[in-house]
Amino acid sequence: MSQNQSSRKTLISLQFIIALKVKEMNAPSQLVSQRSPPSLKKITISKPAGVFRRWLTKQRKQQTVVQVVKALGGFSVIDRVCESTTHVVSGGHRRTLNILLGIARGCWILSFEWILWCLEQRQWIPEEPYELSDQFPAAQICRLQRHLSAGEHQQDLFQDQPAMFVSQRSQPPTQSLVELIELCGGTACKTVRQAGICIGKYSGRRPEGSRILSEQWVLDSITNLKILPYDNYDLE
Repeated sequence: MSQNQSSRKTLISLQFIIALKVKEMNAPSQLVSQRSPPSLKKITISKPAGVFRRWLTKQRKQQTVVQVVKALGGFSVIDRVCESTTHVVSGGHRRTLNILLGIARGCWILSFEWILWCLEQRQWIPEEPYELSDQFPAAQICRLQRHLSAGEHQQDLFQDQPAMFVSQRSQPPTQSLVELIELCGGTACKTVRQAGICIGKYSGRRPEGSRILSEQWVLDSITNLKILPYDNYDLE
């Protein structure tokens, strides 16, 4: 983190639907990440689903985030990771779609404690101690790759894999899996006739020699940043 810059544009987001406008901060005491590009930055706060009796705790976390943003400024809140997101703050350590999108896009993947310590110290503090690299091994690698990339960041995890067709019955939803595959350099096709791999349950006709793999193959491969063996995820 550096103190040489006097403004910070960032965005914080929850899986709750909440959005705040990006604000400028002029206080010279604010800390600015050297790894964050000068363009619009976003932080996504990913909160895992849970039973009703845990809702109050999650609601308090949401309120805390809003309070920190209002107090420190310079942040905006969104409900889903997008191309200009730079941070994903997790309300727990469960793997969520936003966390996977954050990994694929090279975002910071941070614990909720980062927000609490920012509140405690009344300033944005360095992210490194709160990065969830143990829970999500690919997170730090992808983030550093994004930082070092000269142009637009692009993962190549699925680059050498056959074209993939995602079943309409897939979970996560088809479009979300397609987005993850393409963000990681893979090719998603619209018809099964063009596919070498079918992701998710599929009972129709398909090309000879093609494989049907569980959606978990995509998710686990991204989490570990390596192509995992087909045999462990075969649905045939």
